[in-house]
Amino acid sequence: MTLKIRTLTMALAGLSLIGIAGAQATGINGIVVHPYVFADFPNSGFTSSGTFPNVTFDDPNVDTAGQGTGSGSFANRHIWRTSNDGGTTDYGLTGPNDFFNFTFNLNLTAVDTASRKEAGFIITTGSGTDLDSQFILTSNSGNAGEIAAFGGAFPFYSFTVSNSLRYTEGTTVSMGVSYFQDLTDVGHTYHLQYMYNGTLSPAMRLGNNFDVTGLPTGTTLGAYLQIPKDPNNAANQNGAHAVWSNISVAPVPEPASLTAMGLGALALIRRRRAKRA
Repeated sequence: MTLKIRTLTMALAGLSLIGIAGAQATGINGIVVHPYVFADFPNSGFTSSGTFPNVTFDDPNVDTAGQGTGSGSFANRHIWRTSNDGGTTDYGLTGPNDFFNFTFNLNLTAVDTASRKEAGFIITTGSGTDLDSQFILTSNSGNAGEIAAFGGAFPFYSFTVSNSLRYTEGTTVSMGVSYFQDLTDVGHTYHLQYMYNGTLSPAMRLGNNFDVTGLPTGTTLGAYLQIPKDPNNAANQNGAHAVWSNISVAPVPEPASLTAMGLGALALIRRRRAKRA
């Protein structure tokens, strides 16, 4: 039995109710906040609030005069990561077959319009920012309201270019990343799919050879807020406010498990597809 990947990923939320052997990305019950991962403006007054599955980041004063750590100062970045021990430690994937559907709602508001703020997913496959996979939306400055995915294991995709979608600052939208396996794509079986406010990207191979190896053990699932300095006025009040709600990580069935569920699972998927048509 062969399932079309687009059909499969549209039904992931419903299938998460079924116990699937080998689907480990479950039990997420908290988050861990990592402030000032980029700390170019360490006195900006960052705060976080809220309890899982919701969290709010505020960083109000990134560009106060004299605050930067040097002429090369660029931005502040703050991260939260999912946890399955109530927020004590980051959750790390248990291996390449730890498939998941990671979703949340996000609202981003800039304190000003002087520089481009960004917020969204950050999935890290190892040490170093070159291994950060990002799916983000941006504020209305710069390339206004851009929605795009890039870096690390993520293949590039722009909802702005491909779907003519732009984020309107101060609105709440839904976003998601599904990581799964397509056994019909021999040798490149590890795939993912993005979702923005109900619009799906194509199912795509992971980038940077992760389509062959899958996401490694220890990969973390999280999100971030980034506020660059105002390049034209270092004394400007410059900050942002991001609210995440309904944070969820649900398991995705392995292909063999879907086959074992048989025609009943296929019928469920088709019913869900018909309702969305």
